[in-house]
Amino acid sequence: SLLTQSSETFKLTAWDDNYITFETLPENQKCVVWKYRIDRYRKELIGKRERSTNYNYEVCMGIGFEDFSITVSDGWDVISKLRGYSD
Repeated sequence: SLLTQSSETFKLTAWDDNYITFETLPENQKCVVWKYRIDRYRKELIGKRERSTNYNYEVCMGIGFEDFSITVSDGWDVISKLRGYSD
């Protein structure tokens, strides 16, 4: 009962041999803008949430006021590094 699913479309901003970048569509930028970068070499996703340029504190009620970042990477690589296994 805790698993949820959502779907969102993003604007592709760049695509080359190293990175794919995309961000929240302009019409969905009422409170926050999510900017993502897929690092093809490191095989990880980095996301950054930023406050929208037209942020309205009363409408957004403080949601998204603070910026933060997330990184999604290979779980086994993380565990290996934490346990001190060599590559």
